[in-house]
Amino acid sequence: MAKIGLSYPLFAKYNNTAGTITYSEAQLLGHAIEIDISVETSDDNNLYGDNMVVESDAGTFSSGTLTFTTSELTPEMSAWLLGAKETEAGTGTVAEIVFDDDLAPAYLGCGGIIKHRINGATKWQPILLCKVQPRIPDDAVTTQEDEIEWQTHELEFGIFRSDESSTAHNHPWKIMPKAMYDTEAAAQAYLNGKLNYTPAG
Repeated sequence: MAKIGLSYPLFAKYNNTAGTITYSEAQLLGHAIEIDISVETSDDNNLYGDNMVVESDAGTFSSGTLTFTTSELTPEMSAWLLGAKETEAGTGTVAEIVFDDDLAPAYLGCGGIIKHRINGATKWQPILLCKVQPRIPDDAVTTQEDEIEWQTHELEFGIFRSDESSTAHNHPWKIMPKAMYDTEAAAQAYLNGKLNYTPAG
């Protein structure tokens, strides 16, 4: 099995009502170029007896970082992610997005679809990170030369446990279906349902 692609970067606002988690305002965030999920876990806790390990409590998820590279990050997307204010310039004719001390980065759920090749067949694996929060991104750009150098946007998010605690979900941080899908459309429908997204058209 090999991973051969990535698509459908779907993000939605995370809402917690007394431990019941819902998602709203879902939208696609440009085009997915790369994701990197780095996880921090607690150390294994071993009990030693008779000069050997007799019991062990395996390390558990403590936090993580999602690094997501997208094709585009519009001012509207930045404001939505970071909770920036929208104001008007003094003339009242120019709408502005203001990044200041009042920034309130949103908690979000996010998903994507990993494309696999298994024994010659293409499969589609949706993945959902239940609760993430964006970090303020850097800005970097270079001038255009004779040949266009494609410049993308790298965003970093903290990964957290969900607040949901139920029989099925005990503070999950990542969810994926057990079986991969045969079509990308079916994988998209799975994420649409999880993140409460209705595609346009």
